[in-house]
Amino acid sequence: MNAKNLYWSGVALVVALAAGPVQAEEARSMLTGDVVVHEVSQVEVVLDSSGEIVQIRVDGCETCQQQSFLPARGLSVSVAGRPVSGGQLSRVNGQGGNVVENVGTGMARSVDFWSVRGVSGGEK
Repeated sequence: MNAKNLYWSGVALVVALAAGPVQAEEARSMLTGDVVVHEVSQVEVVLDSSGEIVQIRVDGCETCQQQSFLPARGLSVSVAGRPVSGGQLSRVNGQGGNVVENVGTGMARSVDFWSVRGVSGGEK
C-alpha cells in the first residue's frame, strides 16, 4: 500500500468513527426501550397561529397508546428523511409516516412522512 492509499484509508477511518457515535446513540436508545417507532396510516402535525408545532395526531396506529402526542423539544419533521419546511406540511399532513415516541415522556421526538409524490423535503 503506498502512502497516498494509506492517507485516504486514514481519512475514511476518521470520518467513519466520527459518524458512529450519532448512529450508535439512536440505535442504543431503541435497544434500551427509550424510544419506540410507530408506523401510522395518517399523521397530522398541528400548528398554532404562529406556526409552532403544538400536537401530533395519529390515526391508524396499532402500537400507539394514545391518539395524539405533544412535541418534544427539538422535534424534527421530515419526508423520506429530508427536513420539511412549515409551508410543506399542508402537502403531507394526513399521509402515512413514522412517529418516534420517547417512552419516558410520551412525547413525539420525530415525524417522518413516507415518500409522497411531488414532495421531497427540503424544498422552499
